[in-house]
Amino acid sequence: GLKKNMVESIILSSALDFTGLNRATMIATVRTELDKISVENSRQVEGQLSLFDMVSPEAAPSDNSIRINHVNEYPEAQKLAYEKDVVGLYLSGHPMAEFTDFIDRYCTYDMRAFREIVNEGRQESVNDDAQVIMCGMLLSKKVRTTKSKTAMAVLVAEDMYGQFEAALFGKVFDRYASVIEPDKPYVFIGRRRIQGEDTFSLSIDAMFPMPQTPADVAEVTGNWLFRKVYDAARNGYAAVQRQSAPAPAAKNPVEQDSPSVKGSIQINFTGDPNGAAYQRLLNFLVYFHGNTRVKVRFNDGSVAELDPVCSVDASPDVLLKLCELVGKDNVSDIID
Repeated sequence: GLKKNMVESIILSSALDFTGLNRATMIATVRTELDKISVENSRQVEGQLSLFDMVSPEAAPSDNSIRINHVNEYPEAQKLAYEKDVVGLYLSGHPMAEFTDFIDRYCTYDMRAFREIVNEGRQESVNDDAQVIMCGMLLSKKVRTTKSKTAMAVLVAEDMYGQFEAALFGKVFDRYASVIEPDKPYVFIGRRRIQGEDTFSLSIDAMFPMPQTPADVAEVTGNWLFRKVYDAARNGYAAVQRQSAPAPAAKNPVEQDSPSVKGSIQINFTGDPNGAAYQRLLNFLVYFHGNTRVKVRFNDGSVAELDPVCSVDASPDVLLKLCELVGKDNVSDIID
């Protein structure tokens, strides 16, 4: 069995959608029914509940049966936000998907195009300061001070193909930094650059809340800078336009070192073992449950082998997602 907070995390991650119950109903049921389960009647221990107790709500009720508390489902945006919060990744969809029509028509660059260029080793071709239009969910905003003692903001955003960084300086910072908010979608206009070997970033010239209505679309697309950048890309002046063909699958660093996963894998975790990031890691492992044992190495040098409930499916796709979650340098070679 799993403890209450882990059960809730698995529900919110979408792992139990196969039950036919919506997530809000499962959460409401868990929170009310766990308080009623006694030590004598529980199949596990106090405060624990089998994940499959809610699978057959049509079963005839008994004194010990789970009583389903049907409630309305969470809004789609909230469901996706919960997934991101408990696992660190969007799993059942992406909050930018509802803006596909606008993105397909107006964005001139995205992280799919950048990944293709990285895979081909042509990073220098996008380190050109060319202006592009990108769309993404703003994940975080941090205000810092430059060497010249002026304020700047470092943003992390995510489109449907990956995360990218963006920076606000000078008058652009003064105009936008105080009004933009994380967990909201935006249109970014900026000059593309590369930080390191494979980190894409924008130096922002302008940004707009993602248009929600035809009037919003007209306002954004009528902006002089938007029109300038869009027209340049449409007429072929940009060095690289947005790619329409899917990029080749990214190679998994773990897979490169070991084509077949045996034994266990080790994750170097650099954060607080009592913090939210570590809980998200555990939620990820439970969500992608499999037969490969997992060991975690902490900052103090100690190594812990996790409970079998955290054993993971070590398929290439899952390992790639794990590398995305904790950083490819923090997923060690396979341990026999």
